[in-house]
Amino acid sequence: MKKVLILGSVFFAAAILTGCGGTETLSCTKEDEAATGKTITKMDATFEGNKTTKVDMNVTMELKDQYKDYKDQMVKALETQFASYQDKDGVEVKTSSKDSSVSVDVKVDTTKMKEADAKSLFGFSTNSKQSKADAQKTLEKDGYTCK
Repeated sequence: MKKVLILGSVFFAAAILTGCGGTETLSCTKEDEAATGKTITKMDATFEGNKTTKVDMNVTMELKDQYKDYKDQMVKALETQFASYQDKDGVEVKTSSKDSSVSVDVKVDTTKMKEADAKSLFGFSTNSKQSKADAQKTLEKDGYTCK
């Protein structure tokens, strides 16, 4: 799960900007196999002009049969892991479980984030600039499929 957070941070760092006006969206997905099952990460970044205004990330773990009975504990672990994100302006975190999976949804409104929070959470300033194409290349190098 920490790898997912690191990759999410890479996405935030990579997805901070596009060139000229208008609204564009970069959508990326990645699947990983883990001991507990398959993890599917979906990320969408909305770009307006030269700035990312919104990032939505969903991480769903589809659990193997032997781990299904532990999904409530996994949800609690996710809640603990994402607790520091919940207290930041512009960040909303929700965890859930369903049948044989656990999920976490992270929605970030970068226009409401404080610079200090962005730096502490993601390791970069929200004023950083990088093109949508460069963000896509970075994510695809990390195993994401983007459109």
